[in-house]
Amino acid sequence: MKNIKKIDEAKALRDVRNYAKNFLKESYNIDLDIPVELNGRLSRSLGRFIHTSSRAVKMDFSKNLIKYYEMEEIIGTIKHECVHYALFLKNKPFDDGDDYFEKELKKHGAPSTMSSVHRGKIHEYKCDCKVHISERRFNPDRYRCSKCKGSFSYLGMKIV
Repeated sequence: MKNIKKIDEAKALRDVRNYAKNFLKESYNIDLDIPVELNGRLSRSLGRFIHTSSRAVKMDFSKNLIKYYEMEEIIGTIKHECVHYALFLKNKPFDDGDDYFEKELKKHGAPSTMSSVHRGKIHEYKCDCKVHISERRFNPDRYRCSKCKGSFSYLGMKIV
């Protein structure tokens, strides 16, 4: 089992906010005028930019990002969300998959959406054909494997 980094959340949040602030200033000459928060409920995404149709609201980053991922991936995620924010403010296409947005990500060396490999807690289940991995725990008595139709047995939780 990999060691989990012990994090000082207040320091991590300051570092994330400072990096985002500097990146936006240097890359887009924009000030960071929205809250940046660590969110323990984000488990499937590493970060998100929240907005309404007319205004930017905030940027959230998963606590798992800080806890389990390497610095390169943390910085890439911060850049990704900052590019969303900057393009939103400049009235440019800012959605994942938009050509303009994806070109901006490449220009800044930021990852595209869903390009990271999951890190953190996973649950392993075995059936007759293979070992299945899930980010969420489920009751193995209630499900069958779609491939072999066998029942599942829970092997345990581990950190990757």
